[in-house]
Amino acid sequence: MTLFGKRWSPTTLAAIMLGMQALAVGVLVLWTTCPGVVLSVLLLGAGRGALTLLRLMILLDRFGLRAFASISGTQSAVVSVCGALAPVAMGVAYGIVGAYRPVMIFMGMLGLVAAFTITRNQTPR
Repeated sequence: MTLFGKRWSPTTLAAIMLGMQALAVGVLVLWTTCPGVVLSVLLLGAGRGALTLLRLMILLDRFGLRAFASISGTQSAVVSVCGALAPVAMGVAYGIVGAYRPVMIFMGMLGLVAAFTITRNQTPR
């Protein structure tokens, strides 16, 4: 992280990681053989791991130490609930659409929207 952290802000790095996760979903949609699945898992894992650290750095940048614990705890709770509900949401979406591919494409698009959105306000506290 420090290699890139000296050149780019945590928010920029988070946008890159979100874009990388969107790319991973795209790889999974387009390349369904074993190498494609492995590449997708590697990209998703690297992006998720980096975002775990970057999330904390961004919160500290934006809100400082005073509110860090409360905001971080609340955000972690929301992320945990969403992570628990994600498989259910995927099943419901599959039931509505009848296929996984359109749902995965939508998820990849959401990742790109997140990557774009996080870059819109980079002003620290």
